[in-house]
Amino acid sequence: MADTQFVYHNSKKVRAPLLSLSLFLTAVLVLLTFNVPCAHSAQVTFAWDPSPSNVAGYKLYYGTSDGVYPNSVDAHTNTTYPLDLTAPTHYVVAKAYDNSGNESAPSNQVVAHSMTASAGAGGSITPSGTNYVGQGTSKTYSITPLSGYQIAGVQVDGESVGAVSSYTFSDIAAPHSISATFAAVPVTHTITSSAGTNGSISPSGSVSVNHGASQTYTITPSSGYKVASLTVDGSAVAAATSYTFSNVTAAHTIAAT
Repeated sequence: MADTQFVYHNSKKVRAPLLSLSLFLTAVLVLLTFNVPCAHSAQVTFAWDPSPSNVAGYKLYYGTSDGVYPNSVDAHTNTTYPLDLTAPTHYVVAKAYDNSGNESAPSNQVVAHSMTASAGAGGSITPSGTNYVGQGTSKTYSITPLSGYQIAGVQVDGESVGAVSSYTFSDIAAPHSISATFAAVPVTHTITSSAGTNGSISPSGSVSVNHGASQTYTITPSSGYKVASLTVDGSAVAAATSYTFSNVTAAHTIAAT
């Protein structure tokens, strides 16, 4: 019998002239195992071009160690077959067989790694859950906050990569995880300050202050001058060289002369 050849194409069937069987991984349907913390399973469909040899059917052999395939399944005459995968990494080969039960040599090995993505409240990550991808391929994730939220942080394999909105795993050679957290966009209020001639106010101009926070202003007269007046939101307050807005819940103005 002709030897099989086993090739991987990410989520897309690609036909090529072959002398024997070709096999490749196609789209993944994500399923999460319930009531088992951090345990995942996914159904992964393998597909192959029919062998030009006179074969009776095909078998998939798979396992969780490189080159070791303790599990097998008979796909009969089908040219696609789903496997339920649970381990972080699976190794899969295919064989064709004839009516006498003789099998071809195994195809080249496909290595499938799990990619687990999760998002906290306030946003989403796409794709989510557990997916399997072929070794050497790439996988891109998009992180999207809900209205009123912003990305607080993204972790890849437990390490922070910042508050990024997209992340790509390239040349994948191992299982990976990615998680995103979100935070409410803080409500801010604007305080506008100004000073007349012969003195200054700091900070000057418009300043954004988080809701409920405080903001202190320092008024500094020029040499030979003193603070003559201080006006807050259009009303005079005691002339001073310092003024603090506490528990800011609205916009304010402050002016010194």
